[in-house]
Amino acid sequence: MEKFKDSSNLPLPFAIEKSGTLIYCIDYAKNPDLVSGLRTFIKENYISHGYVGFSEDFDSYNDPYSTYFFSTSAEGEVLAVLRLIYKSKSNLLPFEWGFIDGEEKRYGHLGRDVADLNSFIFTRTLDSRKASRCLFGYAAKHMLERGVKKAFGMYDVSNSVIRSIYEKYGAIDSPIYNRQIYFPGYGRMVENKFYVSFWQVIELSFSVLKSLTLLANPIK
Repeated sequence: MEKFKDSSNLPLPFAIEKSGTLIYCIDYAKNPDLVSGLRTFIKENYISHGYVGFSEDFDSYNDPYSTYFFSTSAEGEVLAVLRLIYKSKSNLLPFEWGFIDGEEKRYGHLGRDVADLNSFIFTRTLDSRKASRCLFGYAAKHMLERGVKKAFGMYDVSNSVIRSIYEKYGAIDSPIYNRQIYFPGYGRMVENKFYVSFWQVIELSFSVLKSLTLLANPIK
């Protein structure tokens, strides 16, 4: 994965893992340029996997309600990224924008004590997998401190790797929002043909979030 061109612009680490991995926690209000850079990084990662139809407006819509966690090596190489979006009275979580397969309807969640996990980027290298693991721990702690009782997320149903990772961390397919959803115009190019991507909504319960906090192992 790539390195930050100017590491001097990075804030102080949110935490340092015992492994030496640096953990950062930022938001758009205080770090707009850095968030913009992460957004580009995430977009390019999706494009490299064949995804098309990325919307800057859609992605930036939840900036006021988002917190980004990312990790780097001591040399500044980005190892993993994870975005949290908190529900408020003024915004919709990403899955609430998707259309239910076979219907012209969308899901809606009324409660505010929830958040959404998305923009999860990592590689298959050992360092990246370890970094992504601890990011879930810090993200879970952050959500619990904000009063979150349940977290949502989504995975592309054609991506068995991401699904298995979410399941490893205790996520289940949502029993309430159980129909697959799609976003018109967003999908993948396969052999020069466009296929819309279908997504499954997942949930992480309060008890799962509490257990995930054990994945964070900062230097005391």
